[in-house]
Amino acid sequence: MILLLLVGIAAHALEMDWSGQFWTELQAIGNYAPTGAYNPGAGSYYVPNGGSTTALFQNVFMRVRPRLLVNDNIFIKSEWWVGDPIYGLFGMSVPSTVDQQQYNSTGQRSSVLSAQRFWAEAVTDYGTIQVGKLPLSWGLGLIWNSGEELYSRYMSTGDGARLIAKYGELLVVPGVYVRSIGDSIGGGCALGVSGCVYGSSPRNLTDYSLAVTYANTDENFEVGFQAIKRIGTGAGSLLLPMSEVAGPMNLTTFDFTGKKKFGLWHLAVEVPFSSGTLGSMQVQAFGVASEVSWKMASGFDLKSKFGYASGQNNEVNAFHAMSFHPNYHIAMIMFNYQLSNFARGQNLASAALSSPYYNPIVNALYAAIAPVIKPSEKWSLRPAVIWAIAPTTAAATGSYYDYWSQTMKTNISGKTQGVALGFEVDFGVSYAWDDAVLFQWDNGFYLPGSFYAFSGTSGQNITRPVLASALRMGVTF
Repeated sequence: MILLLLVGIAAHALEMDWSGQFWTELQAIGNYAPTGAYNPGAGSYYVPNGGSTTALFQNVFMRVRPRLLVNDNIFIKSEWWVGDPIYGLFGMSVPSTVDQQQYNSTGQRSSVLSAQRFWAEAVTDYGTIQVGKLPLSWGLGLIWNSGEELYSRYMSTGDGARLIAKYGELLVVPGVYVRSIGDSIGGGCALGVSGCVYGSSPRNLTDYSLAVTYANTDENFEVGFQAIKRIGTGAGSLLLPMSEVAGPMNLTTFDFTGKKKFGLWHLAVEVPFSSGTLGSMQVQAFGVASEVSWKMASGFDLKSKFGYASGQNNEVNAFHAMSFHPNYHIAMIMFNYQLSNFARGQNLASAALSSPYYNPIVNALYAAIAPVIKPSEKWSLRPAVIWAIAPTTAAATGSYYDYWSQTMKTNISGKTQGVALGFEVDFGVSYAWDDAVLFQWDNGFYLPGSFYAFSGTSGQNITRPVLASALRMGVTF
């Protein structure tokens, strides 16, 4: 609204266009927490229930992307959210104060309108310069994933500046993004812990990136390389994959990507590798993801995903786990829903929010076969089979890494951990009403593996099949 007012009082009329998405979902997850499951305590792959073994909830979310044309070379772009893609649940718009609650209305006071991204874009002779809160995307989306697709929960965004320069078939993009300035712009906070979030230690955190892409459209070939240098001064546990680590960080991520089309075949791959230090810990983490598509016949596209994300062994002075972006999915349930959070806080008024969707691919060797069958122009059938194992598991004694709590634990069970992450069968139906409106019905049947039966104590977690079904409507405009 403020943007519209600014446009209205401008000395001359400015051109504006809009795009965006709206979606709503009805989701049901059955048997997410088996009754009578062993409860060895927190951080051991135990899934608590809140008095029910079934979760039924609805989402609603909208985002709009106004673009303001200042002149032929200057643009102001932004992305505004109405609600939240994670916590935008039906029934969460009830006002939190008692005097505002009404018997006959859920109200709208907590349905927040927020500007998630906004940046200026200047087209120059040297390339395009972008400054502000910028969307970040690279390759298949394993590290940076801007969340452009419907039902994306997490969107990579960076506060910074970058140059997009094109030299023939070569695209070069250097950038710098400030992740955190800590408590104060003057370094550590003089008020200490009592007056600041992080205390007297500075928490500066900055990413420096350089991306180079070569694209040959005649050969349907593209290859790219990106380097990201993350430097944090006294960063402590801020934005780290391990919540117990304290001290500065110096991380370098090299991320290779490529795409190639061979007739009816299409191949895409991304290979990230991270190394450096987190406090006193050494880091070496590796991942690879490939996507293969074969258009066998008209109306039949055989899609598949194969990948590997390294896991953490029992070393306490080194870190090896590679976590893919939570937007990158291979299945409906596995590495998507975080079942252990279902009975925790999802109300925006809660002091400790727990996302039901944060379950990224990590410590996994996986394969997914997902053909797309189109019996007509508007209808699509999407069966899928997914399988995954863990390359790194807990030994019978010593330390092991808990990926849900992101902390090191001690195994006192005397038992080794199983490698099976599980097996899943999915089936979805899509109906495209027109170019803008898409209806979907997705279903999943997941058999958790022996990896999640491990508790680290004398007992074992009970694992039973999990069922999921979701009705969705998405509008793209």
